[in-house]
This record gives sequence, C-alpha cells and structure tokens, in this order.
Amino acid sequence: DNTRDQHSETRKHIPFAVSYEAWDFWSGPSTAVAMDDNSSAVLFPPGVDYGAARLIIAAPVLSNGWVVFGETSKFIAVARQRFSEIAVDSDGVRVRMVGSASEHITITARNPDGHIKEYACVCTAEGTATLKLPTGHCM
Repeated sequence: DNTRDQHSETRKHIPFAVSYEAWDFWSGPSTAVAMDDNSSAVLFPPGVDYGAARLIIAAPVLSNGWVVFGETSKFIAVARQRFSEIAVDSDGVRVRMVGSASEHITITARNPDGHIKEYACVCTAEGTATLKLPTGHCM
C-alpha cells in the first residue's frame, strides 16, 4: 500500500531537536527504544494493518541521561494537571506532582544506564508529592 510506504519514508526524514525514548504501553515496563535522527522506529511496520493500534509514550532524554515516562498506566502519561515540574538538579531529577490527599502515584523512569523502574509516591495531606531520582525517595 502506497500510503504506508509514504508514511514510513516521511518518518525517516523528520529531524528530532532532542533525543526521545519511546515506551510501548502494551509491551510493559521493560520495553523502551530510542527515537532520534538515527533510529528507524516505524509505528506501523510493513505487513501490519492500519487497524492495528499501538500506544507509544515518547519522552525526552534529559540532559543527565534520565527519561521520565510518567504514569505509564494511563493513556495521558504526563498531564499538566498532575506534573507541576520535572527538572534536572545536582543529584539527578526532581519530579513534583499534584493529586489528592494520600493518593498513590506510580511513575516510570529510565536511568542513564538504561534500567527502567517504577517509583511509588503517596501525596501529602495537601495533595502534593516530590519524587527524587535516583534515590526514589518521595516526600
């Protein structure tokens, strides 16, 4: 099908301003692949019908090598209503979140060595939580 071939060709020529990682929602937390100018990531490989669907969560590779995929159990993994800040600091990454009092939040992130891990946080009585990476300490 010409449409599929044109889509694949076009994708190969889109330059990325920064490097991204792609996390496949259906494959689970151990599957992430690079998405950059050198990758050949094709969302619909040849032979797969366009009726098939994949949910890919793309996140930028931060300056220190960390990737924060967010709440990968949700279709919108990083929402403005949830995340007030994702910032590189001297120790790693600081992720500030907003939720309900005592709400449990699970964040998926990849460290600079390529290991993907889920981090659990519980919001304070005020409905906030701050996750520190690499320690995984939540306050």
